[in-house]
Order: sequence, then structure tokens, then C-alpha cells
Amino acid sequence: MRSLEYVCAATGGRIGFEGPVYGETMTGLRGREWSYSVGGRGLSDIIRKARELTMNVKVNRSETSLDLMHTMFDADMHAGTPGRLVCDGEWEAQAWIPKTSIKSISPTMVEAELTIVLHDGQWRRMATTQRFSPLAAVTDETLDQPYDLPVDLSSPRLVMHVHNPSPTDSEFVCRVFGQATNPQFTVGANLYQLNDVIVPDGGYLTLTALNDRKSIVLTAPNGDRVDVFSSGMRGSGKGCGTYVFEPIPSGDSVLTWPGDYTLEFDVYEAQGAPPWSTSS
Repeated sequence: MRSLEYVCAATGGRIGFEGPVYGETMTGLRGREWSYSVGGRGLSDIIRKARELTMNVKVNRSETSLDLMHTMFDADMHAGTPGRLVCDGEWEAQAWIPKTSIKSISPTMVEAELTIVLHDGQWRRMATTQRFSPLAAVTDETLDQPYDLPVDLSSPRLVMHVHNPSPTDSEFVCRVFGQATNPQFTVGANLYQLNDVIVPDGGYLTLTALNDRKSIVLTAPNGDRVDVFSSGMRGSGKGCGTYVFEPIPSGDSVLTWPGDYTLEFDVYEAQGAPPWSTSS
């Protein structure tokens, strides 16, 4: 772990732990934990939950850094919104820091223990971004073909693949760029459908399907944002085949959509702790 910083959700401020606030080896962040129930023949209710951990810090002659750190921690606690821990500029975990225990004070150093609550016990990074552009515009002549058929031929649906490099199903963020009316697409066996919504030309719709954040937001060309969460078809939930927040399967999944607007996918990887391979 080469670097770590806390990003305040309430103010947007940042503070790093490489000095004058030093996080040292940050051993408390290295562990991982699952919640589960032990049955007669195995485990059930396997899930990652919010969990509490501690991290020791030293602050070298910087009362200002101490005050700034606590101001950001408290702002997010008051707002009830977790900030973000960012490891090596890549892996992120939503977290609150509700407690600071002072261990020692000297003329040159303050040693303290921070209590950290990981919002859902996970660290995430964006593994891939994939963009799928629309078909070229189709004219009346190409629809009719040179054979003067009695019917017009519609353009074929695009068939491509969404790639998930993770060995497990992954969370994602999808953006639909307008113009699109009631956009829908299929990844693997799941239909992602949005009803009663028009994405204008120059605007876009953002479908966020993260474990701790699920939202559907329409952004107009002028930057205005509207919550259109109710437009997403959710069926009976995960695995039903029409759940708009269904995770992306591992590997390559067939993507189909009408092909007259652009889709962009950010596929995320999640782990219980920052990987050791990112450490130095």
C-alpha cells in the first residue's frame, strides 16, 4: 500500500496518511472478513457486511492537520454519509471514522488510534470501461434495398460482448447517451429495461448498480439532474431475469440492444481488502 487518503463526502476535502499524518503500516486495513452462518453441512447467509477496524496514526508537529482531519470526519458523521478511503489512487472503500483515541502526546508527536467503519466491508476499483457506439444512420434507400420489396427492412440489433475480468459477478455503472426513448439492453440472460424516460440528445442516463449505491439519474444537456429511479424495471429482484441492477456475469456476456444510441459500462472489481499486489 503506497498511499492512502480520506475523501470527505460532505466537503470534498482530502487528507493523506503519508505526512504530516502518518498511517505507518496500516495493518488494520489488511484483513478481510465475511459474515456467514454455519449449518449442518456447510455455510449459508454468506455476505460482506459493514465492519469496524482500527488504524494507528502519528501526527508530527501539525495541529492544523489534526483539526482538518477531525473536521472532515465529523462532517460526514453529521451528514450520515460515508466518505471514501482511497488506496493507491485505485481501490476505494466507503467509510466513516467515528472515533479517535489519543494514545500519547509529546512536544513533537501525537499518536492516535482511528476507529474506521467500512460501509459494506468492501474495497472496489473500476476494472474496465467499455463503450458501444450506435449503428450508422440507415436511410430509406438502404431500408428498401434496390429490390423494391413491399416491406421495409429494419436494421439488425447489435450483438457484442461485455467483458468482466473478475472471477465473480461484478457491480457496474452504465451510461446511456441520448437520444434514446425507454432504453433497454440485455447482458447475458438479464434484461435491463427503463420505462417512461426519454434521454435527450446531448444528455445521458446513469444507471448505478453498486452494492452500496443503486440509482438511476437523468442528466440533461444543461447539466440538470433528475432522479428517475422508478423508471427501472426490477422484477422480483436479483436473478429474476428483468432486474435492472443485476450484476454483470464473469467472463464475456452477449450484449444486445437496438443499436441507435451509445452504451458505456464501467465494470467494477470488489475485494474484502486492498490487494497485497498493490503494496510496496
